[in-house]
Amino acid sequence: MYKYRTRLNSSMLLNRKFRPLLTTSLNGLNRTVLFFQQKKRNALCKISEVPPWKVIYPKVDFTLSCYSKACTPESTYRTLYLEHRELFSDYEPIFTDGSKSESHVGSAVVSLSTVITDTLPISASIYTAELHALRIAIEHISLSRGHAAITGNELDDTAARSATGSSERFPIPYSDLKSCFRQKLQSVWQSNWDQQTENKLHSVMPVLAPTVPSSSNRREQVIWTRLHLGHTRLTHRHLLFGEPPPYCEICNVPLSVKHILCDCPYSNHLKHRLFNSVDFTLSSIFNNSTNSSLVFKFLSIKGFIRHI
Repeated sequence: MYKYRTRLNSSMLLNRKFRPLLTTSLNGLNRTVLFFQQKKRNALCKISEVPPWKVIYPKVDFTLSCYSKACTPESTYRTLYLEHRELFSDYEPIFTDGSKSESHVGSAVVSLSTVITDTLPISASIYTAELHALRIAIEHISLSRGHAAITGNELDDTAARSATGSSERFPIPYSDLKSCFRQKLQSVWQSNWDQQTENKLHSVMPVLAPTVPSSSNRREQVIWTRLHLGHTRLTHRHLLFGEPPPYCEICNVPLSVKHILCDCPYSNHLKHRLFNSVDFTLSSIFNNSTNSSLVFKFLSIKGFIRHI
């Protein structure tokens, strides 16, 4: 999908006039995705003035991270938190949190008498929001003389979700823009696909999405792809050998993937028992990844699985 206008080498990187340009080609549409100058590249590679042997690394307690959030009850976390607070009772806790939704990205810091909130650009990831909250907390600690009480983590979470303001002083990493590029390319691709209503695959997959179940093995992926395209050995073998097309022995109609999975009334009872549904369309079957194992089971019972 991506192509480079110029190949990179050491001589080009040393040339100040070098302007790397990354473009995308999508159905004949060339769109510029990323453009940066050599000066900006040098700014990203700026070396710290503090030598590594003089850097003071913070002490971080990762005790709570040893407990799986999915398997640990909330009461256990509360007990561990109270033990931690008793051990460090002379210190004031400061809570940080980052929040991301479809229309909002925010960071928040909550201490004794201070609630600091900040809004990040929608392109920022949840990790950037969390990192920004830590940065705000460090700046708050460096500017504060100290307090003597505790605030709640729930208040911090609420503040992060309702954060307002702007965070122009915190640059967004280039890696966070990847999702924006993917969404934009997906939107353009989907718009082009919506116009191709005459394509036989459009009725099968109106919304572009991964079609092969990731949990299946290679043989199952091949079968699933052939069913999705409608081209199988059972239904199209006659084209290679010059034979007459196959017909359904019950319905006396041309045999097709759609007839096998959706239309043949002889298989309705089995389909109702396996799929627990009355909506048997190619779109409903193939756009639900959980149906793959049921489709394979249905084909095995009907004796079609070896002929796909």
